[in-house]
Amino acid sequence: MDAVLRWFEEKTEKKELSPLYDSILTGDTGKMSEILSENLMETISFYDYQESYYHGFLAEMLKNIGNYIVLSNRESGVGRPDIVLKYPSVRGKAVIMEIKVSRTYQGMEEKCDEALRQIEEQKYEEELRTEGYQDILKYGIAFYRKECMVKMQKQ
Repeated sequence: MDAVLRWFEEKTEKKELSPLYDSILTGDTGKMSEILSENLMETISFYDYQESYYHGFLAEMLKNIGNYIVLSNRESGVGRPDIVLKYPSVRGKAVIMEIKVSRTYQGMEEKCDEALRQIEEQKYEEELRTEGYQDILKYGIAFYRKECMVKMQKQ
Protein backbone atom coordinates (compact mmCIF):
# COMPACT_ATOMS: atom_id res chain seq x y z
CA MET A 1 0.00 0.00 0.00
CA ASP A 2 2.83 2.44 0.84
CA ALA A 3 4.43 1.82 -2.56
CA VAL A 4 1.13 2.63 -4.29
CA LEU A 5 0.76 5.85 -2.30
CA ARG A 6 4.35 6.90 -3.06
CA TRP A 7 3.84 6.22 -6.77
CA PHE A 8 0.59 8.18 -6.72
CA GLU A 9 2.22 11.11 -4.89
CA GLU A 10 4.97 11.22 -7.50
CA LYS A 11 2.40 11.21 -10.31
CA THR A 12 0.36 14.04 -8.80
CA GLU A 13 3.38 16.16 -7.84
CA LYS A 14 4.33 16.45 -11.49
CA LYS A 15 0.82 17.47 -12.57
CA GLU A 16 -0.45 20.96 -13.10
CA LEU A 17 -3.62 20.84 -11.03
CA SER A 18 -4.60 24.52 -10.96
CA PRO A 19 -7.40 23.91 -13.54
CA LEU A 20 -8.89 21.37 -11.09
CA TYR A 21 -8.60 23.81 -8.18
CA ASP A 22 -10.12 26.63 -10.25
CA SER A 23 -13.05 24.41 -11.28
CA ILE A 24 -13.73 23.49 -7.63
CA LEU A 25 -13.70 27.09 -6.44
CA THR A 26 -15.81 28.39 -9.35
CA GLY A 27 -18.38 25.58 -9.36
CA ASP A 28 -17.48 24.20 -12.81
CA THR A 29 -18.67 20.62 -12.21
CA GLY A 30 -18.18 19.60 -15.85
CA LYS A 31 -14.51 20.55 -15.74
CA MET A 32 -14.07 18.88 -12.33
CA SER A 33 -15.59 15.64 -13.64
CA GLU A 34 -13.38 15.73 -16.74
CA ILE A 35 -10.11 16.39 -14.89
CA LEU A 36 -10.80 13.78 -12.20
CA SER A 37 -11.76 11.16 -14.81
CA GLU A 38 -8.57 11.89 -16.79
CA ASN A 39 -6.49 11.41 -13.66
CA LEU A 40 -8.30 8.18 -12.79
CA MET A 41 -7.32 6.82 -16.21
CA GLU A 42 -3.66 7.24 -15.29
CA THR A 43 -3.71 6.11 -11.69
CA ILE A 44 -6.40 3.65 -10.60
CA SER A 45 -5.94 -0.06 -11.01
CA PHE A 46 -8.86 -2.08 -12.29
CA TYR A 47 -9.52 -3.60 -8.86
CA ASP A 48 -9.54 -0.58 -6.56
CA TYR A 49 -13.17 0.49 -6.88
CA GLN A 50 -13.81 1.09 -3.21
CA GLU A 51 -14.85 4.34 -1.61
CA SER A 52 -11.67 4.43 0.50
CA TYR A 53 -9.53 4.37 -2.66
CA TYR A 54 -11.46 7.21 -4.30
CA HIS A 55 -11.34 9.16 -1.04
CA GLY A 56 -7.55 8.84 -0.91
CA PHE A 57 -7.29 9.67 -4.61
CA LEU A 58 -9.28 12.89 -4.16
CA ALA A 59 -7.53 13.92 -0.93
CA GLU A 60 -4.16 13.44 -2.66
CA MET A 61 -5.26 15.53 -5.67
CA LEU A 62 -6.32 18.34 -3.34
CA LYS A 63 -3.40 18.45 -0.92
CA ASN A 64 -1.71 21.36 -2.73
CA ILE A 65 -4.79 23.51 -3.33
CA GLY A 66 -3.34 26.94 -2.67
CA ASN A 67 -3.80 28.26 0.85
CA TYR A 68 -6.69 25.93 1.60
CA ILE A 69 -6.75 23.61 4.58
CA VAL A 70 -7.81 20.08 3.56
CA LEU A 71 -9.72 18.13 6.21
CA SER A 72 -10.59 14.49 5.67
CA ASN A 73 -13.31 12.61 7.62
CA ARG A 74 -13.62 15.23 10.39
CA GLU A 75 -16.64 15.36 12.68
CA SER A 76 -19.17 17.96 11.55
CA GLY A 77 -22.89 18.29 12.23
CA VAL A 78 -24.26 14.83 13.00
CA GLY A 79 -21.85 12.97 10.73
CA ARG A 80 -18.56 13.16 8.92
CA PRO A 81 -18.12 14.75 5.50
CA ASP A 82 -15.56 12.96 3.34
CA ILE A 83 -13.51 16.06 2.50
CA VAL A 84 -13.74 19.69 3.59
CA LEU A 85 -11.62 22.50 2.15
CA LYS A 86 -11.38 25.71 4.17
CA TYR A 87 -9.76 28.99 3.33
CA PRO A 88 -7.81 30.15 6.42
CA SER A 89 -9.97 33.30 6.64
CA VAL A 90 -13.75 32.88 7.01
CA ARG A 91 -14.05 35.58 4.33
CA GLY A 92 -12.91 32.93 1.84
CA LYS A 93 -14.70 29.85 0.60
CA ALA A 94 -15.31 26.51 2.23
CA VAL A 95 -16.04 23.37 0.23
CA ILE A 96 -17.80 20.18 1.36
CA MET A 97 -17.31 17.03 -0.74
CA GLU A 98 -19.18 13.79 -0.25
CA ILE A 99 -18.06 10.72 -2.24
CA LYS A 100 -20.15 7.78 -3.42
CA VAL A 101 -19.33 4.78 -5.60
CA SER A 102 -21.85 3.65 -8.20
CA ARG A 103 -22.32 0.06 -9.33
CA THR A 104 -23.17 1.25 -12.86
CA TYR A 105 -22.29 4.14 -15.16
CA GLN A 106 -25.99 5.01 -15.39
CA GLY A 107 -26.29 5.14 -11.60
CA MET A 108 -23.72 7.89 -11.13
CA GLU A 109 -26.18 10.78 -11.17
CA GLU A 110 -28.34 9.17 -8.47
CA LYS A 111 -25.22 8.63 -6.34
CA CYS A 112 -24.34 12.34 -6.72
CA ASP A 113 -27.86 13.23 -5.58
CA GLU A 114 -27.56 10.80 -2.65
CA ALA A 115 -24.27 12.45 -1.61
CA LEU A 116 -25.86 15.93 -1.77
CA ARG A 117 -28.84 14.72 0.31
CA GLN A 118 -26.41 13.31 2.89
CA ILE A 119 -24.62 16.68 3.15
CA GLU A 120 -27.97 18.33 3.94
CA GLU A 121 -29.43 15.62 6.19
CA GLN A 122 -26.24 15.30 8.24
CA LYS A 123 -25.92 19.12 8.51
CA TYR A 124 -22.28 19.12 7.42
CA GLU A 125 -22.24 22.88 6.89
CA GLU A 126 -23.31 23.79 10.46
CA GLU A 127 -19.80 23.89 11.91
CA LEU A 128 -18.52 25.98 8.98
CA ARG A 129 -21.40 28.45 9.43
CA THR A 130 -20.68 28.62 13.17
CA GLU A 131 -17.04 29.42 12.37
CA GLY A 132 -18.27 32.30 10.18
CA TYR A 133 -18.02 30.94 6.62
CA GLN A 134 -20.71 32.40 4.35
CA ASP A 135 -19.58 31.06 0.96
CA ILE A 136 -19.90 27.26 1.20
CA LEU A 137 -19.84 25.05 -1.89
CA LYS A 138 -21.27 21.53 -1.64
CA TYR A 139 -20.38 18.75 -4.06
CA GLY A 140 -21.75 15.25 -4.50
CA ILE A 141 -19.10 13.19 -6.28
CA ALA A 142 -19.78 9.78 -7.78
CA PHE A 143 -17.22 7.36 -9.14
CA TYR A 144 -17.76 4.39 -11.39
CA ARG A 145 -14.54 2.61 -12.30
CA LYS A 146 -12.44 5.24 -14.12
CA GLU A 147 -15.31 7.70 -14.48
CA CYS A 148 -16.26 10.58 -12.23
CA MET A 149 -19.40 12.72 -12.08
CA VAL A 150 -19.72 15.83 -9.93
CA LYS A 151 -22.91 17.67 -9.01
CA MET A 152 -23.12 20.85 -6.99
CA GLN A 153 -25.80 21.87 -4.50
CA LYS A 154 -27.45 25.03 -5.78
CA GLN A 155 -27.17 27.87 -3.28
